[in-house]
Amino acid sequence: MKCFLHEALTFYGYAAPICIIDNTHLAVLQGTGDKAVMVPEMTEFTKRYGFKFKAHAIKHSDRKAGNEHGFWTLESNFVPGRQFASMKDLNAQAIEWATVWMANRPRGKGGLLLAVAFEHEKTVLIKIPDGLPYPYIVHERSVDQYGFVTFAAYCYWISVHVHNGVKVLEYAHEIKIFDGRKELACFPLPAEGVRNQIFPEDRPHIPYQPRRRSEGPTNEEENFFMCHFARDRRISEISAGRQRAGKTPHHPRSIRRTEKAFSLFVFTRYRASRPV
Repeated sequence: MKCFLHEALTFYGYAAPICIIDNTHLAVLQGTGDKAVMVPEMTEFTKRYGFKFKAHAIKHSDRKAGNEHGFWTLESNFVPGRQFASMKDLNAQAIEWATVWMANRPRGKGGLLLAVAFEHEKTVLIKIPDGLPYPYIVHERSVDQYGFVTFAAYCYWISVHVHNGVKVLEYAHEIKIFDGRKELACFPLPAEGVRNQIFPEDRPHIPYQPRRRSEGPTNEEENFFMCHFARDRRISEISAGRQRAGKTPHHPRSIRRTEKAFSLFVFTRYRASRPV
């Protein structure tokens, strides 16, 4: 939540004085509506940007209807038929779609342009200060005898030996390893789907590897997992198609029969594709 707000606010450079949210426990410690008490960590976070959180009352979700409608526009306009090579590519397309195409698309009978309206609203918004630090999470880690630091199923090699452990600062797109106040190394987070790897790849030859490191699934296991993914996706497409056509959703027992039939079909194709 912190990373999402930081990227959005620093991108536009302005923030509204009050941010209406639902009673999510990411920001609300206890209570609801006007009696809601915010998490101290989130209260300190909002002070950097000059705004405050305000939770709406229960059953008053229409107070944030404008935001909810944006999700519907995204699901019905941006997502259908979209092709992308990776999550990074998808995010880049989403930014261009939201800030170029949607911002200059006429709205309503008056032909309102969001880009023009935002320029007018800047006079009553709070300007975000420059150089705000990116949110991060602190993790305590130890360094093994070969110089490896384990974090999130990955192993990172550092060129110095540390006796008392290190701190790993997890950012949205990278991690930084510190010994006290001294930065030892900085690594970008691996791409989506990459697991159980050792970084950096250009490290010197080390005859020993970290212990208890999972080797990850084999190609045969990955193919079998993809078969189950295709089954679940097909069932979701069938259910969504019935809802768009105005038909009643499938009964759970009917969905279960479809799962069994499709699983048998996929498993048969999987066995046939295996090398003898």
